[in-house]
Order: sequence, then structure tokens, then C-alpha cells
Amino acid sequence: MQTAKSQRTEAELKAAARRLILRQGYAQTKITDITKEAGKAAGSFYRYFTDKDDLMRSLAEDFLASHRDHAHGTLGPDHRFATRDDVRAHVEAYWENSRLHLAEMTGIFQAAQADEEFARTWENLRSHHVAMWADHIEQMRGPREDTTMTAQAVVCMLESFCYAQLRTSPDNGPMAVDVLTDLIMHGIAPDTTS
Repeated sequence: MQTAKSQRTEAELKAAARRLILRQGYAQTKITDITKEAGKAAGSFYRYFTDKDDLMRSLAEDFLASHRDHAHGTLGPDHRFATRDDVRAHVEAYWENSRLHLAEMTGIFQAAQADEEFARTWENLRSHHVAMWADHIEQMRGPREDTTMTAQAVVCMLESFCYAQLRTSPDNGPMAVDVLTDLIMHGIAPDTTS
């Protein structure tokens, strides 16, 4: 069991890694950079993590747990998906969690380019989102052959757009959420003109 000081040191190392990943990327971040950024001795890192990938795995686990908790906490277990406001609430929850965990998203994605384990982590995260969006899309427009593919398109758009906006224009959250909501609504709302 970790002491309060030990937990604080681990948290400081993770926070330092998050800042560095955002500034210089995962591949360019070295363990010595992390300990220097955290104001810790280089050897202290190894009390908590075996290597940089181990630290990234820990950040990924924190991110996945937070993502599930945030979505449930924001939307509630019995949330609906029938109106523009419902879609906007989902998009806003995704935006906010992406904002809170941009470093983890960046690190996991960059690590996935070179490491099969991180590629699986990224795919697991994406498949969870695709399944959730597929369920919601089916609620809105009924069963269709292209539901899963549509959900994949929505999730890819959310990932890329949130990443790009949060990196360049993080203060545009409300407008970004509205743009995404309108695009998703136009793409998935049942066609009532036929």
C-alpha cells in the first residue's frame, strides 16, 4: 500500500509526463525529461514504473477509467438519444473528457504507431466508443446495415476533430461541440423527407 507521499510522487511523475507529451510528443519524451520536469531524482522514476511504456500504460488505464466514469457521471445510466440536445450532451461529454485527457490521447495514439500493445489499447478504446454510438444511432433511426460503419465514422470524426481543436483552439469548446452536434445530427437523424 502506497503512502500519501508515495502517491503524490507517482502523481507528480504522471503529471510531468502529461505536460511533456503535450509539448514534445511521446517518442521525444525521455525518462530523464519526466523526472526533471517533476523535480525528482532520476532514480525515483523506477520505484513506480519499469520504463516509459509502463508509465504510458498507467496513464492509459487512468484515461479509460476516467472516460467511462465521466460519460456515466455526465449522462447518467438511463440517458436518452432521441433529440439534438441528447446528441449534444454526448458530444459535450466526449469533448470534455478529451480536453481533460488530451495528453493521454496523444500519448496512446503516438505509442500505437510503433507498439502493438498500444495499438490494441487504442482499438479497444475506439471499439468501446463505436459500440456505444452504434447503439445510440440505432435508437434514433432504427436498425440499418450501415449502423456500425456510421458509428465508426462518427467516432473517427470526434477523435480527430477534438484532437485538432484542443491542440489549436481549446477555448472554442461550445462552438466546436455545436459544429460536431450538427454534423452528427445531419448524418444520423432519420430522413423524414421521403
